[in-house]
Amino acid sequence: MNNLEEGRISTDDLKFVSLPAGVEEQYLVHENDILFNRTNSYALVGKTALVDSPIRAVFASYLIRIEPDCSKVEPRYLAQLLISEKWQSQIQALATKGVSQSNINIQNLLQLRIPIRSLQRQSEIAALLTTVDECIDQSRRITSQIKRSKSALMQNQIFSPKGTTTKFKVKPLGELFAERKEQGKTGLPTLSVTMHDGLVDREDHGRRVTSDLTPEQHLLAHKDDIVYNMMRMWQGVSGLAPYDGLVSPAYVVLRPLDGIDPLFASYLFKLPETIRISTAIRKVSPTTVSASTSSSSRKSRFRFRLTLRSNVALRRS
Repeated sequence: MNNLEEGRISTDDLKFVSLPAGVEEQYLVHENDILFNRTNSYALVGKTALVDSPIRAVFASYLIRIEPDCSKVEPRYLAQLLISEKWQSQIQALATKGVSQSNINIQNLLQLRIPIRSLQRQSEIAALLTTVDECIDQSRRITSQIKRSKSALMQNQIFSPKGTTTKFKVKPLGELFAERKEQGKTGLPTLSVTMHDGLVDREDHGRRVTSDLTPEQHLLAHKDDIVYNMMRMWQGVSGLAPYDGLVSPAYVVLRPLDGIDPLFASYLFKLPETIRISTAIRKVSPTTVSASTSSSSRKSRFRFRLTLRSNVALRRS
C-alpha cells in the first residue's frame, strides 16, 4: 500500500516475493493498469494509483487491479477521476467498516458511475492534469531543497564554522527558560505541536480530535513560549507559540527568560544536530546552552550541547 502515492506507483521501497510457477503471470501488473486499495483503514481504503510506465512487479492481494478498456477510456483520465476528492468520497461511501479495517467489494466498485467524454477530450484533460501534477512534484522538490538549504544555514549560523576559535560560556538551560505550569482557561484555541510545522491551531491543521478534557485541564501557553512533546522531543516535535492557547497536559511549556530570543530558541530546538543527539540519548541531564559574544558584534550566539549525567559533553566534531 505504501507504494501507492499521489496517484502514482512509487518504487522506493518495493518488497520482493517468490511465486510458484504459473502463478506470477496472474498477478503481474502492466503499463496503464490502475491499482486500487480495497482493504485498509477507513481513511486509506480506496487509495488509487496508475501504473504509468512498464515495470516487472506483482500486486498484493489487498489490491484490486483495474485494466481499462483503452478503446473506451483513457487510463490517465480514469485514474485522475478515481483519485479526485469527489470520487474518493463516493468510493469511501461504498466501504464496509470493520473494527480496524474497511473493505470495498469489487462488485460495488464496478457500479461507480463516471463521466465519459470522447477519447480525444479525455486525452486532453489527462495531459493537462498530468502537467499540473508534474508542476506539483517540481514544487515539492524545490521546497525540499529549500528546507535542506535552511538546515545548512541554521547549522552554520548557530554553530561556529569548523576550525574557528570562538570561546563559549556554558549556561544551564534552566537559566534561559522556566517551565510554565499555568492552568488553561476558556475562550482560547487548542494548539498542537507538530514535527514540521511547529505549534499550530488544531482546527486549522485538520486535527479535529475530540477531547474529554476541559479547558482548565489543559496547560496554558503564552505567545512566544516554547512547547514540546515530552515523548517525541527526540524527533524534533517542538514549536513556538504564535499566540496564547491551550495545549495538552502531556506537553511541556517553557517560558523564555532574559538572555535568549524566543524565535531563535525555536530554531535551536529544530536543529538537525539537536534532533540527532536527542535520538541517540533519550534521557540526559542537564541540557545546557552555551552562549558567546563575538568581539565584532554585541549579539549573542548560542551553541546547543547535551551533557550526560556523568558530565561527559557531546560536542560537534
